[in-house]
Amino acid sequence: TLTSLIAHGANPASLFNANGENVLHVAISSVSPLQIVELLLKSGCNPNIHGDSGQHPLQLALLRFGCLPLVKLLLHFGANPLDLVGSDDCSTVEQISILQFAVNIGVPETAVNALHAAVARF
Repeated sequence: TLTSLIAHGANPASLFNANGENVLHVAISSVSPLQIVELLLKSGCNPNIHGDSGQHPLQLALLRFGCLPLVKLLLHFGANPLDLVGSDDCSTVEQISILQFAVNIGVPETAVNALHAAVARF
């Protein structure tokens, strides 16, 4: 099992499949990802890692699967929704959805907030 592999020194943060997806991307795409994703994040997987296709774990959770507990878990471990804004890998509709989500969850106003990111994109 994954737990045994990690206990014996496997580093999930360095594992990629033939398509260039990190094990975190693969886990998010699985049928019941929450426990697996939590284990991977606790083991050091970067919640902001991009695969070769440019997809971000948060992008997969938000737009492909719409799994709020998974989104909250990724955010808890440091996933940044504003990393997706301005990305060539997200359509304009996806970016607007992400910005709306960021506003709805109260992404803190820092040097760059959702409005700044949106204006910079267009």
